[in-house]
Amino acid sequence: MKLILAEKPELGKAIAAAICDRPVFNRDGSINCGEYTVISAFGHLFKLKQPEEYDIKYKKWSKETLPIFFENWQTVPDHSKIGRVNVIGSLLKQAEVVVHAGDPDDEGQLLIDEILEYFDYKGQVLRLSTNDNNPEYIRKQFGKMESNEKHLPNGYSARARSVADFIVGINYSRFFTLSNRTRDLMNVGRVQTPTLGLVVARDMLIENHTKVCYYELFVDLDGDLQGVRAKFYPNPDSPILDENGKVLDRTMLERTFNYLKKTPLEVKVEKSKAKEKPPLPFNQVELQTYCGNKFGYSLEETSKAAQDLREIYKAITYNRSSSRYLNEEHYEDAPRVVSAVLGITGFDLPELDLGIKSACFRKVKEPHHAIIPTGTKVDLNKLTEVQKNVYLAICQYYLAQFLPEAVDLKTTLTAQLKNNNSVKAQSLLCESQGFRRYFKEKNTEETALDKVPAGEYTVNVADGEIKEIETKPPKRYTEITLNKDMTSVAKYVKDPEIRELLLRKDKDSDKDKGSIGTESTRTAIITNLIARGYIEKKGKNLISTQKGRELYGCLPDEIKKPDMTAKWWAIQEKIKENEATPQDLYNDVLETVNKIISQRYSFAIGKGRFDSPLPYADAIVGICPRCGGEVIEKDKSFGCVNWPQPHNCKFTIWKEPIQLKNYGVAIDTRTAKTLLGGKIAQVTAQDKALYIKLDDSAKSEYGPRFVFETAESFAAQNENGAKLSAKKKSTKKKEIREEIPEDNGQICL
Repeated sequence: MKLILAEKPELGKAIAAAICDRPVFNRDGSINCGEYTVISAFGHLFKLKQPEEYDIKYKKWSKETLPIFFENWQTVPDHSKIGRVNVIGSLLKQAEVVVHAGDPDDEGQLLIDEILEYFDYKGQVLRLSTNDNNPEYIRKQFGKMESNEKHLPNGYSARARSVADFIVGINYSRFFTLSNRTRDLMNVGRVQTPTLGLVVARDMLIENHTKVCYYELFVDLDGDLQGVRAKFYPNPDSPILDENGKVLDRTMLERTFNYLKKTPLEVKVEKSKAKEKPPLPFNQVELQTYCGNKFGYSLEETSKAAQDLREIYKAITYNRSSSRYLNEEHYEDAPRVVSAVLGITGFDLPELDLGIKSACFRKVKEPHHAIIPTGTKVDLNKLTEVQKNVYLAICQYYLAQFLPEAVDLKTTLTAQLKNNNSVKAQSLLCESQGFRRYFKEKNTEETALDKVPAGEYTVNVADGEIKEIETKPPKRYTEITLNKDMTSVAKYVKDPEIRELLLRKDKDSDKDKGSIGTESTRTAIITNLIARGYIEKKGKNLISTQKGRELYGCLPDEIKKPDMTAKWWAIQEKIKENEATPQDLYNDVLETVNKIISQRYSFAIGKGRFDSPLPYADAIVGICPRCGGEVIEKDKSFGCVNWPQPHNCKFTIWKEPIQLKNYGVAIDTRTAKTLLGGKIAQVTAQDKALYIKLDDSAKSEYGPRFVFETAESFAAQNENGAKLSAKKKSTKKKEIREEIPEDNGQICL
């Protein structure tokens, strides 16, 4: 039996349909196709083991156990998918040959490889590379299968990134949580932290923005160009421009205007055709952006609707693609899909022409092609409003590939002045709406410049205006704009080497230009930042919270910049070329982790307050009698650091305990230290001495009880303590005396 392992159920079904006429669907999820059996995974079936699965000591968060690092990083089955794991394991025992049908990217390679590794499969493995469910395309790819051995380094690279992310997450999250005196959980990650940094930096620009006025000069022309308004452009190297290319001195433009009114202008007017192509089909980011802007949908709403359209209704192709291009096979299949889509949607597109072949049809560089309708029959009335709008948008952008270009008549006016200054104007007059007729029609009203024939003119300046404009801060991020900025974060990187690495990482991408995260992770990262309280939504805007700003401010540059992604990528590329091993990446990450955790960090983030950094040891007053954690001083209590994470320990000594309220007794730091040491403490109540001791035998969530002791017990404790102290001093003196050499009486004790 030959076993085909597909990454996703829809691909498994598409492969079965492509290679046999009558596939037999079995109850265990497998599909019989003659000599082949097809079985699919549900994404990753395995996950990395948690630290406590290696050693129970890691269940307790402690700096003493950091860094957490294992020579052999292992995976275990995801319990929610154990049924499918067992089915695949049983089929592998019967398989003479396995066809690896993971997605043709690093992650798809790893996803199937880790299954084969877990079951220690020793038979022949062939690699089927397909990013399309089109039957004809799948059949072609079956003829191009090769040994999976050649592709193993891609899986090693993906595993290396996965483990490296895990090392960063478990070590930094624990270290910075334990460095946080409030013990609020601090989530730190390779992509999450730089994403938080984008929001923090944007907020700082907005809140620290100082308005500056700058000026622009516009002139009205006469003669043959009467009614035309043009703009004055200074030489880009002119000293009147500031570092942002703005004119801040109005008087300079006033002088220029007075000069232009006295000087005839030699003007050249040119005409040309400007063609606008239809928009490419959607990828995930562009679909989310479109639906966010047009319908106000969140990233998650659009993603969920697209996922349902693909999985439930089979109405669209893979919805997490980063590509906006289609393969040649899609053009060949277009008559079927277009006919079906027109029947489903009822779109009236008389200019639609299947003879038009848009720029989207080419060899797709990325693992998945653009998101398009499949042509599968779907009843629009059974879709939710969100699903319907998302589906129609996908259909509209697909059909646009067979609509004519829009054509504008472009008129350009240029008057070259002395010192490389100039006066310019431009207009566009729509000649043919083309595809825009079915999207957003362009205004076709003719302007004064549109009416001017091409040629050369000598004209004067009749009038003009100097406009005063205030600089504006950048706009707040929204989910949509933050999601999009994550695809081009390199533009914010100052280090040229890191910026170049980020851009090289996306050299084969149709859309990403120096990105962090992936199509399948960015939405979750933004959602988690909100859920964890690092950023918050105010209307549509995303704003960093005090907690988020404090965390970002406390972290070292090695963590909060996108440099990590760039450097890892360089090592991952070497792994693919067999010039490095995953261990090289792990060791590189470990070196940085060791450097960070060897430093002293202490802050108090969360719980609505932020303290100036203080040595962490200064806040410790004792050891928790319940869990062995440290008890630290807080505003109103002395509490265990293991609340709320990781052990949910509620041990607390209140500074003004209810049990002692009638006595007017408060617990100070010195008293708390005595009590936690298991000793009797003396406190003053209404000018009288009371002697108390802790009793935590009930382990009440309201804190330990106070037991009243006698003065005699307290005295005995102190007497014993005094004797012990005297004995220690005597012993110490003796030790010191023995260590001191004879020195002719010059040294005395």
